[in-house]
Amino acid sequence: MSTGGQAKELGFYGGQWMSFLPYVIFLVLIVITTFCFGSISDGALWLPAFAALLIPFFFARDKNAYADALVEGMASREAILPVVCWLFAGVFSRILRESGLAAGVAGLAAGTGVGSVAFMVISFIASAVFATASGTGFGTIAAGMGVLYPAGLALGAHPGILAGATKMPSVLEPM
Repeated sequence: MSTGGQAKELGFYGGQWMSFLPYVIFLVLIVITTFCFGSISDGALWLPAFAALLIPFFFARDKNAYADALVEGMASREAILPVVCWLFAGVFSRILRESGLAAGVAGLAAGTGVGSVAFMVISFIASAVFATASGTGFGTIAAGMGVLYPAGLALGAHPGILAGATKMPSVLEPM
Protein backbone atom coordinates (compact mmCIF):
# COMPACT_ATOMS: atom_id res chain seq x y z
CA MET A 1 0.00 0.00 0.00
CA SER A 2 1.28 3.46 -0.74
CA THR A 3 0.63 6.53 1.33
CA GLY A 4 2.02 9.82 0.10
CA GLY A 5 4.33 8.03 -2.36
CA GLN A 6 5.93 5.79 0.28
CA ALA A 7 5.21 2.11 0.75
CA LYS A 8 3.75 1.36 4.16
CA GLU A 9 3.75 -2.15 5.59
CA LEU A 10 0.52 -3.31 7.18
CA GLY A 11 1.24 -4.72 10.63
CA PHE A 12 -0.88 -6.95 12.84
CA TYR A 13 -1.01 -7.57 16.56
CA GLY A 14 0.31 -11.08 17.07
CA GLY A 15 3.05 -10.84 14.46
CA GLN A 16 3.34 -11.48 10.75
CA TRP A 17 1.62 -14.87 10.92
CA MET A 18 -1.61 -12.96 11.53
CA SER A 19 -1.50 -11.87 7.88
CA PHE A 20 -2.65 -15.43 7.08
CA LEU A 21 -5.75 -14.93 9.22
CA PRO A 22 -8.04 -13.96 6.29
CA TYR A 23 -7.14 -17.18 4.43
CA VAL A 24 -7.60 -19.32 7.52
CA ILE A 25 -10.96 -17.74 8.37
CA PHE A 26 -12.19 -18.08 4.79
CA LEU A 27 -11.18 -21.73 4.46
CA VAL A 28 -12.55 -22.73 7.87
CA LEU A 29 -15.89 -21.02 7.22
CA ILE A 30 -16.15 -22.58 3.74
CA VAL A 31 -15.63 -26.03 5.27
CA ILE A 32 -18.21 -25.29 7.97
CA THR A 33 -20.85 -23.96 5.55
CA THR A 34 -20.28 -26.85 3.16
CA PHE A 35 -20.10 -29.81 5.51
CA CYS A 36 -22.08 -28.67 8.55
CA PHE A 37 -24.85 -26.76 6.78
CA GLY A 38 -24.78 -28.50 3.40
CA SER A 39 -24.51 -25.26 1.46
CA ILE A 40 -22.52 -25.81 -1.72
CA SER A 41 -23.80 -22.85 -3.72
CA ASP A 42 -21.63 -19.95 -4.73
CA GLY A 43 -23.93 -17.74 -2.63
CA ALA A 44 -22.48 -19.42 0.46
CA LEU A 45 -19.17 -17.66 -0.21
CA TRP A 46 -20.35 -14.20 0.82
CA LEU A 47 -20.40 -14.71 4.57
CA PRO A 48 -16.98 -16.43 4.78
CA ALA A 49 -15.46 -13.77 2.51
CA PHE A 50 -16.95 -10.93 4.53
CA ALA A 51 -15.82 -12.46 7.82
CA ALA A 52 -12.35 -13.10 6.39
CA LEU A 53 -12.01 -9.39 5.63
CA LEU A 54 -13.73 -8.03 8.73
CA ILE A 55 -12.17 -10.07 11.56
CA PRO A 56 -8.51 -9.27 10.70
CA PHE A 57 -9.43 -5.57 10.87
CA PHE A 58 -9.50 -5.89 14.66
CA PHE A 59 -5.95 -7.33 14.65
CA ALA A 60 -4.49 -4.61 12.41
CA ARG A 61 -2.16 -2.19 14.18
CA ASP A 62 -3.27 0.69 11.96
CA LYS A 63 -7.01 0.39 11.28
CA ASN A 64 -6.96 3.21 8.71
CA ALA A 65 -4.14 1.53 6.78
CA TYR A 66 -6.07 -1.77 6.78
CA ALA A 67 -9.23 -0.05 5.54
CA ASP A 68 -7.25 1.81 2.86
CA ALA A 69 -5.61 -1.42 1.68
CA LEU A 70 -9.01 -3.10 1.56
CA VAL A 71 -10.59 -0.31 -0.49
CA GLU A 72 -7.58 -0.08 -2.83
CA GLY A 73 -7.71 -3.84 -3.35
CA MET A 74 -11.41 -3.80 -4.16
CA ALA A 75 -10.96 -0.84 -6.51
CA SER A 76 -8.24 -2.48 -8.56
CA ARG A 77 -9.13 -3.71 -12.03
CA GLU A 78 -7.63 -7.12 -11.26
CA ALA A 79 -10.08 -7.56 -8.37
CA ILE A 80 -13.27 -6.10 -9.78
CA LEU A 81 -13.23 -7.65 -13.28
CA PRO A 82 -13.66 -11.27 -12.07
CA VAL A 83 -16.39 -10.11 -9.68
CA VAL A 84 -18.35 -8.48 -12.50
CA CYS A 85 -17.92 -11.59 -14.69
CA TRP A 86 -19.04 -13.76 -11.78
CA LEU A 87 -22.15 -11.63 -11.19
CA PHE A 88 -23.17 -11.73 -14.86
CA ALA A 89 -22.55 -15.47 -15.05
CA GLY A 90 -24.64 -15.95 -11.90
CA VAL A 91 -27.51 -13.92 -13.36
CA PHE A 92 -27.24 -15.88 -16.61
CA SER A 93 -27.26 -19.16 -14.68
CA ARG A 94 -30.30 -18.12 -12.64
CA ILE A 95 -32.23 -17.18 -15.78
CA LEU A 96 -31.39 -20.56 -17.34
CA ARG A 97 -32.47 -22.45 -14.20
CA GLU A 98 -35.73 -20.55 -13.81
CA SER A 99 -36.62 -21.10 -17.46
CA GLY A 100 -36.71 -24.89 -16.95
CA LEU A 101 -33.74 -25.45 -19.22
CA ALA A 102 -32.45 -28.39 -17.16
CA ALA A 103 -35.62 -30.38 -17.74
CA GLY A 104 -35.58 -29.43 -21.40
CA VAL A 105 -31.95 -30.48 -21.81
CA ALA A 106 -32.64 -33.81 -20.09
CA GLY A 107 -35.70 -34.42 -22.27
CA LEU A 108 -33.83 -33.52 -25.45
CA ALA A 109 -30.89 -35.74 -24.54
CA ALA A 110 -33.15 -38.66 -23.66
CA GLY A 111 -35.19 -38.16 -26.83
CA THR A 112 -32.12 -38.24 -29.05
CA GLY A 113 -30.70 -41.31 -27.34
CA VAL A 114 -27.81 -39.60 -25.56
CA GLY A 115 -26.80 -41.80 -22.64
CA SER A 116 -25.44 -40.75 -19.30
CA VAL A 117 -21.76 -41.22 -20.26
CA ALA A 118 -22.10 -39.22 -23.47
CA PHE A 119 -23.97 -36.54 -21.54
CA MET A 120 -21.09 -36.23 -19.06
CA VAL A 121 -18.63 -35.76 -21.94
CA ILE A 122 -20.92 -33.14 -23.49
CA SER A 123 -21.24 -31.45 -20.07
CA PHE A 124 -17.46 -31.29 -19.73
CA ILE A 125 -17.04 -29.73 -23.18
CA ALA A 126 -19.91 -27.27 -22.62
CA SER A 127 -18.47 -26.25 -19.24
CA ALA A 128 -15.01 -25.79 -20.79
CA VAL A 129 -16.44 -23.53 -23.49
CA PHE A 130 -18.44 -21.55 -20.89
CA ALA A 131 -15.37 -21.19 -18.62
CA THR A 132 -13.28 -19.93 -21.52
CA ALA A 133 -15.97 -17.52 -22.70
CA SER A 134 -16.96 -16.13 -19.30
CA GLY A 135 -13.55 -16.23 -17.63
CA THR A 136 -15.01 -17.10 -14.25
CA GLY A 137 -14.77 -20.39 -12.44
CA PHE A 138 -17.64 -19.72 -10.03
CA GLY A 139 -19.85 -18.64 -12.91
CA THR A 140 -19.05 -21.87 -14.72
CA ILE A 141 -19.87 -23.89 -11.64
CA ALA A 142 -23.11 -21.94 -11.11
CA ALA A 143 -24.21 -22.44 -14.72
CA GLY A 144 -23.08 -26.05 -14.98
CA MET A 145 -24.41 -27.17 -11.65
CA GLY A 146 -27.68 -25.31 -12.16
CA VAL A 147 -28.46 -26.69 -15.60
CA LEU A 148 -26.27 -29.62 -16.60
CA TYR A 149 -26.06 -31.38 -13.24
CA PRO A 150 -29.83 -31.87 -12.72
CA ALA A 151 -30.25 -32.88 -16.36
CA GLY A 152 -27.43 -35.43 -16.06
CA LEU A 153 -28.87 -36.87 -12.86
CA ALA A 154 -32.22 -37.27 -14.61
CA LEU A 155 -30.41 -39.29 -17.30
CA GLY A 156 -28.81 -41.54 -14.67
CA ALA A 157 -25.28 -40.11 -14.71
CA HIS A 158 -22.96 -40.83 -11.77
CA PRO A 159 -23.27 -37.79 -9.44
CA GLY A 160 -19.55 -37.56 -8.57
CA ILE A 161 -18.28 -37.89 -12.12
CA LEU A 162 -20.92 -35.48 -13.41
CA ALA A 163 -19.95 -32.93 -10.74
CA GLY A 164 -16.32 -33.26 -11.82
CA ALA A 165 -17.26 -32.87 -15.47
CA THR A 166 -19.08 -29.60 -14.78
CA LYS A 167 -16.60 -28.20 -12.24
CA MET A 168 -13.23 -29.25 -13.68
CA PRO A 169 -13.25 -26.77 -16.60
CA SER A 170 -13.49 -23.93 -14.10
CA VAL A 171 -10.20 -25.10 -12.62
CA LEU A 172 -8.63 -25.27 -16.07
CA GLU A 173 -9.89 -21.87 -17.27
CA PRO A 174 -7.33 -19.53 -18.81
CA MET A 175 -5.75 -16.92 -16.56
